[in-house]
Amino acid sequence: MAITLRSPFDPTTLPTLGVLPAPKLASRWLTLVVVVAAIAYSNLADLSSSGSDISTVSRRYDNAFTPAPFAFAIWGLIYGSFLAHSVVALLPSRRMMAIYDRIAIPLMLANILGAAWVAAFRHDMVVLSLLVIVAMLVLAWQMLEQVSRCIDTGRARFALSVPFALFFAWMCVATLANLAAARVALGWTGGSLVEFAWAAGMLVVATAIGLGVGAHRRQFLVPAVVAWAAAAIAVAAAPTHTAVATAAVMASLVSGIAAVALAVHRAWFREPAQLVSGVLGTAQQG
Repeated sequence: MAITLRSPFDPTTLPTLGVLPAPKLASRWLTLVVVVAAIAYSNLADLSSSGSDISTVSRRYDNAFTPAPFAFAIWGLIYGSFLAHSVVALLPSRRMMAIYDRIAIPLMLANILGAAWVAAFRHDMVVLSLLVIVAMLVLAWQMLEQVSRCIDTGRARFALSVPFALFFAWMCVATLANLAAARVALGWTGGSLVEFAWAAGMLVVATAIGLGVGAHRRQFLVPAVVAWAAAAIAVAAAPTHTAVATAAVMASLVSGIAAVALAVHRAWFREPAQLVSGVLGTAQQG
């Protein structure tokens, strides 16, 4: 591994002088505005007289994969981390890090789509909400990949990935839950055996994604979120779907153990970001 220091007279290093082009700075401010607006809308939408609240719609299409209500508290972490990310992006010490500019548009789109999902789901447009959440999942993966590559090449610290790891992991689970709700909405239901097969299959998919992405990116937060969601599914399914609850407990344990192992591995073999010329993100590795 070699660290290449660019000459301060190299035109490609001019941004490190501390001047960020106005359009890029404007996009970061716009990102903050969009995130704040999305948080406000998501929290105030249920106060509107139009449509039903999300919990009511969820109960209407209840199935064995529906998590207990406490699972959705993770949105507080996701939105809080999005807000922190958007504020940090405006700090002088981060203005020269191009990664904040590259993910500004996907982050804005994800938050706009999040608001659109709330509107669609509250008005019983479950199939439309599924299409919206799939688009959010694609954006979540794109953002996580971009920040992970930046971290792996020493141009950013692990903390940068926190909002996007949380978001991607929850979007995986939420997409599967939305798919289950759409199945009920379309009348694709069956007996307890069919319900178990659907729920168990989706638990396997969620766990596999958590383990795969976690191992690929040494990202313990992804399986940790899957463990959280699986635990909530176990709690919700226990009274009526014992087999599903057992499968969910197993998925939670496997994902939780993987998350702990990955966290220990990252802490033990951490590769700190390089600081070149006092500016984080200007190092190149080869």
